[in-house]
Amino acid sequence: MKCARQLVVLMAGMVVMVPAGLAAQEQPRAFELSLFSPVQIVGPEADIAGIRLSLYGRNASMQGLDIGIISHTTGVTRGVQFGFVGLAEGGFQGFQNTFVNISEGPTTGFQLGLYNDAASGEVLQVGFFNRLGSGRGFMLGIVNWADDFVGLQIGILNFIKVAEGHAFLPIVNWRF
Repeated sequence: MKCARQLVVLMAGMVVMVPAGLAAQEQPRAFELSLFSPVQIVGPEADIAGIRLSLYGRNASMQGLDIGIISHTTGVTRGVQFGFVGLAEGGFQGFQNTFVNISEGPTTGFQLGLYNDAASGEVLQVGFFNRLGSGRGFMLGIVNWADDFVGLQIGILNFIKVAEGHAFLPIVNWRF
């Protein structure tokens, strides 16, 4: 019995001494509450799978419901996002409904805001200014700008920056 207890204590001590890089990857946290990064419950390096409420929240990834003044992920955001600024460095999948929506990676979904910006993907963008790097979809706004786009643009100023097709058309522009 004494030998078993010593073995348990020894193993527990070894687990505590394992460097952070060698430990098993931490599971996503279900809830994040943030005043501003790094003053938040779980910290900016954590993944969230659940609900995040923040004034300025920054996490590695976010999956679920994201409500904040500024919502920022360094990885991918999946789910529904409400607030003033939504920034997804690794991409976005779902519904972004903030005044400023920015997805720096692949995007699949719907962006609704004054300024919508997606690096690439398949998107529906509705706003004052819509921008898509490359991809396909539908853009409805005052100004619609796409670098390489397959789809339909409806707005006052519509730009598709490619060698072929219509580079600029008012009201309606398309490339199929």
